[in-house]
Amino acid sequence: MNALYGNAKTLLWTAGTNWTSANLKAVLVTAAYVPNLATDQFLNVISGGDIVSSGVALTGKSINLGALSANPVVFSGVAVSAQVAMLVIYIDTGSSSTSPLVALINVATGLILTATGGNITCTFFGNVVFQQ
Repeated sequence: MNALYGNAKTLLWTAGTNWTSANLKAVLVTAAYVPNLATDQFLNVISGGDIVSSGVALTGKSINLGALSANPVVFSGVAVSAQVAMLVIYIDTGSSSTSPLVALINVATGLILTATGGNITCTFFGNVVFQQ
């Protein structure tokens, strides 16, 4: 179920954030994280052990007819044997307790995957991260 977090919808639809200028990042997350789209608001709700990558900035962000787009994201340094079940996009404020969660992607070709120590590249279909 790829989806926007409820609080992110409020931010996006009330001009509380701007997709193209916000400091958006993505992290890889294990299946141990059980998302609650209605109540999960900030990155700190995801246990540190459930995040298996550093946050990687989204680049090439654009909006076209309601489609939020970005370039592919490349994760490096993911621990060998880490089980990646989803990708979470958030707005990085510098603190996990104030960094709003934006989107959850857990339905994609190649998920669930086991990291091998090489780079993991997440390519969005047609560069569209989400369309509402």
